[in-house]
Amino acid sequence: MPFKREVLKYMNEYGASINEIAVHYNLPSDSTLLNWANQFKEGGIDALKPKKKGRL
Repeated sequence: MPFKREVLKYMNEYGASINEIAVHYNLPSDSTLLNWANQFKEGGIDALKPKKKGRL
């Protein structure tokens, strides 16, 4: 989660394009960053926490 927060902070501070940020942070896809931004916008910092996978 600290990494996601850092990336989103960079995006807000520098106003770089999604593609530039994805390349800068070596993200596999710019859609990853869009997903993080949307999650943060809708649910705040808690929405960026990893979710449990598999059966409960």
